Amino acid sequence: MIEPLVFRAPGAYPTSLIASQVAPLIRNLRGFIGAERLKHAAKNYRSEPGLQGQIRTLRLREYQPLIEAFSLFDKLTLNGARPLRRLHPGLSELASVAAMGCAVIPTLDPSTAEHQREMLVSLDGRCKPLLLEWSSATQAIRHHAAKLAWTPPGIHGGEFVALANGIEFEVECKRQTTMVSQLLGEKEADRILALIMEVSRYKKLQGELWVELTEPDNGNINDEIHDLDKILRQNLGVGDVSIELSKNAHLRGHLDFYDGHAISLDAWKQRLETARREPGHGIGNALSVGGYVMEPLLVHILSPIKSAEDFKDYLWEKKFKKAASQCSGKRGAILMFEWEGVSHPQLFVDARLFEALTKDTFDQYRHVARLVMRCEEETSRTKTGYQATTPVYSMDSKVTSFPDVLQFLKIDLPL
Repeated sequence: MIEPLVFRAPGAYPTSLIASQVAPLIRNLRGFIGAERLKHAAKNYRSEPGLQGQIRTLRLREYQPLIEAFSLFDKLTLNGARPLRRLHPGLSELASVAAMGCAVIPTLDPSTAEHQREMLVSLDGRCKPLLLEWSSATQAIRHHAAKLAWTPPGIHGGEFVALANGIEFEVECKRQTTMVSQLLGEKEADRILALIMEVSRYKKLQGELWVELTEPDNGNINDEIHDLDKILRQNLGVGDVSIELSKNAHLRGHLDFYDGHAISLDAWKQRLETARREPGHGIGNALSVGGYVMEPLLVHILSPIKSAEDFKDYLWEKKFKKAASQCSGKRGAILMFEWEGVSHPQLFVDARLFEALTKDTFDQYRHVARLVMRCEEETSRTKTGYQATTPVYSMDSKVTSFPDVLQFLKIDLPL
């Protein structure tokens, strides 16, 4: 028997946006998140741990488009002192999220709303997966006039259950990302970076380094990286760097002795901003004297590199099987996948890898009616502003126990 659910009606979803409409939407989203919460997240995102002696360190966190866009919005409006005169391209994603929020936020119960507020400004990779959930929910609302019941955190079930045309269906979302923090954990990544920085500074080295990770067969990669300080002090030196930190972590790059050369603080900050936008997790460190920096060092941690067979096994266990198992099995389900770095759905059509994974999912989990593969969102300019489109490819099950669900979330409808 299906548990009774409390379905909440959505709000209105703006289908076209111009500058005059965007400003109040963004302010409404800020109000939902909470101004103080957003301010704290932005401060943490841009934080410099301060000067220790003359050492200035800047964390190269994963690029946070919403936090960056809120900052741009405040700059363009002089913190609300003047109207938004044009829809700047840097606001397009924030405007899209704010528009989705108009539809989704009324469907949230208080505990789910509080959980999602934290996710929207989290710095550990939870924002993008939530935006996939919001986008999927908005599509169900916009095209099917669906009411939603969100699954509380920690409870077995899809992200939400939608009720439309008298039919309930679950939607489960998974995002394939390159974020290191989802494997290592942010604190552990920071620990590794800090040790590398400490030893490099002790030896007066400058340059750029990368920690390349591969996923461990069993257990946690943190358990394998031990005696890191000893390994670094014995092996880190001038020239090309190639050090095995563990069987699943390799350090590479190039270092030189600090030669006394200084670069301007502005040039260093520009280099850090460029590095901040690159994939991975990182940190920059330099000796700051007046308007100049010396001993500049950048260290990055890169996501796991997998073989084709390892990648297939990983996708089955961590994405397809996990997503199907997460659903209750008592209703028809639609699984939504989003793929970071994939810009065209032809990949899913051509790759036999996905054909095999799809077949196994449908055969083993008869409650799954449709699999949807979403690419990275693309933004294009229109006469009135900017429009976000998402290339999508989907596959329908021919053996599902819930064929009625196939009438929902069709990909021939715009997202």
